[in-house]
Parts: sequence; structure tokens; C-alpha cells
Amino acid sequence: RLGEAVSWSAFSLIPYALVLIHLRVFYAREKAWTPTWIILGITAVKIGLSLLAPIVASEPDQVVLLLGAATGLGYTVGAIIGGYLLHKSLGSLRMANVGKTVWLVLIASLAGGAAMLAIDRILGLDAMMNGWVGNFARVAIDAVIMLGITFSILWFGKIPEVLAVTVALSRVVRKFRGTADRTDADSAAAETGVIPVIRTEPTWDTARDR
Repeated sequence: RLGEAVSWSAFSLIPYALVLIHLRVFYAREKAWTPTWIILGITAVKIGLSLLAPIVASEPDQVVLLLGAATGLGYTVGAIIGGYLLHKSLGSLRMANVGKTVWLVLIASLAGGAAMLAIDRILGLDAMMNGWVGNFARVAIDAVIMLGITFSILWFGKIPEVLAVTVALSRVVRKFRGTADRTDADSAAAETGVIPVIRTEPTWDTARDR
């Protein structure tokens, strides 16, 4: 039930992120009153749709799902209002790259979700795993499958945010390996009295070097 409720409002993550970016831009430009229109749009849509949720829902359990969808639609309207106000203030926002990223994320998510659902049904995880331990294990397995496929598609699509994550992880791995190599070398030196020379690749901080 919790997963179903979250899934109905999960689409709000992208418009919610856009709203936060719009607000930061207006505040940075010292236009503190302009975001009021964004907040008014979000609030009006959320209140209106929230009032309709109990009327439209055929069962009481559906009210929670519709409230989540109402929140997501509210942020969607807020993102549209913010985009219009920014375009009016700054001109062309050059949203082609953002749109490409959003569409690729949606495609990758759908592909990962479809593959996860297919594998879950083929393996019969719903019948194999019962109880809270089984359910937890099933969610963990499905999450690994979906996130792995989704992340792989985004990586091959060369999404900048995903590439930044892989670069950061590779730096952590190299740093860990360097620490392990130094520890092994110190142990060998303590046992044999011979200090080995370890050749390591330099790591560059691009911002600092500039």
C-alpha cells in the first residue's frame, strides 16, 4: 500500500526539482515577490484537487493515492508557471538539454521498471518470498535489477549527472586502493626492513589547477 501511494506521486520529483531551481534563480536576482505566483499556483491546484479526491475516489483507500497525484500535479503547474516567468524575464531558457535529459530518464525508468516486473514474474518472487523478511528481500532484488538497468541506460546515454556520480565513485575507489597499497607496503617494510617504491597515478583537481 505504501509503495502504491508513493508511485502515484513519484512523477512529481522532476517538476518539484524544477520549481526549486526557479525559486533559487528568482531569489538570486533579488526578485523575492515573483516566486509568490509559483507558490499560489501550486497551492491552488493542490487545494482544488485535494477537495475533489474524496468525491472522485470510488473507495476510501484511493483517496491517499489521489492526494499524492494532486501534490504532483500542483508542482507540475508550479514548474510551468516558473518556466513562463523565467522566459518572460530572461528570454530563451535553452531547455533543449533539460528536455533531452528528462525524456531519457523517463525512458530508462520505464525500461528498468518493465524489466524488473518481467523478471519478478518469471522467477515467481511473489510466491517464493512470504512474510516481512521475504517481502524485504523481494524489494531489494527488484531494486537492484531496476536501478542497475536504469543507471546503465543513463550512463550509456552520457547524462552529465550520472557521469559525475561515476567519476566521484572512481575517485573513491582509487583513493581506497592507494590507502590499501600504502598499508601493504608499510607492513612489508616492517617485516623485511626493505622499503618498496609504489608508483601511483597522480590525481588532478581540475578546479584547483585552473
